[in-house]
Amino acid sequence: MDWISLAIAIALLVVAVYSGISYFREKKTISRTFRRRR
Repeated sequence: MDWISLAIAIALLVVAVYSGISYFREKKTISRTFRRRR
């Protein structure tokens, strides 16, 4: 495999994991903020 394709695959994996963690964290905070606003 080319190092370019390997780097892209790793980058996509890292972004996916990071976005997943941030999504779960934001989901909890958003639910709290919506309850406070309403």
